[in-house]
Amino acid sequence: MKVILGEAHSNNQDVSPETGREDLEDKLESDFRKGEQPALWAPGYPKAWGQEVWKFSTGHGDNSTPVNAVSATSDEKFLAIATVDTIVIFEVDGYKLASVLKTGGEEVHTVEFAKAARKDGGYVLASSYGQGYAEADRKVRIWHLDQDCKEASTSRKDDKIIVKGDLTTFAPTAFSHDSKTLLYLTNHRDEWGNHRVVVAIDVETGKEKYQMQGHTDSIMWTGFSPDDELIASAAWDGFLKLYSSKEGKLIRDYGPTGGQNWACAFDEEGKNLVVTRGGRPPSAFVWRTDDPRSFPVSLKGTSGWQRVISYSPDGAKLAIGAADGRLVIYETKAMNLIQVWQLAEEKDSYRWVKEVTVIEWLDGGKRICWTPMDGSLHVYDFESNVKWKWGPGKDDSWRPGAWFNTLVVLESNGLIGSKDQDGAFRIWKLP
Repeated sequence: MKVILGEAHSNNQDVSPETGREDLEDKLESDFRKGEQPALWAPGYPKAWGQEVWKFSTGHGDNSTPVNAVSATSDEKFLAIATVDTIVIFEVDGYKLASVLKTGGEEVHTVEFAKAARKDGGYVLASSYGQGYAEADRKVRIWHLDQDCKEASTSRKDDKIIVKGDLTTFAPTAFSHDSKTLLYLTNHRDEWGNHRVVVAIDVETGKEKYQMQGHTDSIMWTGFSPDDELIASAAWDGFLKLYSSKEGKLIRDYGPTGGQNWACAFDEEGKNLVVTRGGRPPSAFVWRTDDPRSFPVSLKGTSGWQRVISYSPDGAKLAIGAADGRLVIYETKAMNLIQVWQLAEEKDSYRWVKEVTVIEWLDGGKRICWTPMDGSLHVYDFESNVKWKWGPGKDDSWRPGAWFNTLVVLESNGLIGSKDQDGAFRIWKLP
C-alpha cells in the first residue's frame, strides 16, 4: 500500500484572503441567521480541497484505495485511519507514524478509540471488519494499546478480543463513558427465527456481560446514557427500547413510532431521549426516561429520513440532520425550532447526495459543524453569525456514497479532520 502524506498547498489563483471560492458557495433554500440577517461568510471562505494543512491518501484516482474510517483519542494525541485491512495510527503532533494494525486481509469498516480503564493507562481501539456487507461475515475486534499506541499485553492468554458481530453505523460511540463496556450487534436464533440483538462485553477481558433482545427487525442505533446507567436501542420494527446497563433488563418499550427508527440521543442529564424515524412528518419524538407513563413530544419541522441527532454540550440546543439536505436546530427548554439550514433542489442531482450525516459541536455549543454528502464540511457560529465551508472544487472528482462518522474534531489543537468523498482524509485549520 503506497501512502501519500504531507502538507498540501493550494494552486487556485481565484482564492484570496478576502473572497474565498465563489464557486463553492451553497445554493440554499434556507440559511442560518441572526435576527433578519443571514449568515455571513468568514473572510477567505469557502475553501477548496488543496488548501488543507495535511492529507492522507493511498494514491490518485483509480490507483487509490479509500479511507474507510477515522478516529482520534480523546486527549487528541493519536489519530487512527483505516484503509482496506490496515489501521494506521499517527501522532497528531507532527503526523509521525506510531503503529500499524492488521486484520489479516479482511476490510476494516469502522474504528473507534477510547481511553483505557486499565491502571497503566493507554488506549483501546474497537474495529469492525469483514468482507462485503453481509451481517454474518462481520467481526468486532478490540485492540489494547499502550500509551504510545502500540499493542499492549492484557489479562487474556492470546491478547486478542474478537467476536462475531458488527458495530452500529449511526451511533456516535460503541463504548460506555467509563470505557469498560462495549456494545455490538450480532444474530440470535430462537424458535421464532433469526433476530438481531445488542451484546454488551467487558472491554478488558472480552467476556460477554449480557444480551439485550426483543427487536424484530434491523437495529440501527444503540448507546449509553451520560451516566452509563441506561442503554437505548432503536430499530426498524418501530420501537425504541430502554434497558438497565447493570444486567441488560428491559425497562420500557417506546413506540411504535409508525416507521423505521434510525437514530437516538440522550440529553446531558439522561432524562430525555430523542428518536427519529423515516416516513411522514412528524418524524422525531422526545420521551422522558424517568417517567414510564410519559407520552412523546413530537418535534415540528422534521420530515423524511433523519439519521443523525446531537445535543449541544451545554444542553441548550438539539440538532437533527435529514436526508433532504436539512439541518434543524431546536432550543431544548420548549423544543422550539430556531434555525433551519436547507440545501436547494438541483436538477439531476443524486437523491442522497444532500443528506446531512454528521453533526459535531464546538466551543461548548457556541458553534456547530456538519457535513452533507456532497463532499463539503461546514461550521457556523451562533453568536457572530459567521459561517465557514471546505469542499471539492468544480474540477475535483468525488463519488456519492453512504458517509457517516466522517469527522474528527481536534479542538484543543485547533484542527478538524474529514474523511472525504475522493477517498482521502484531510485536516483543516479550525477557525
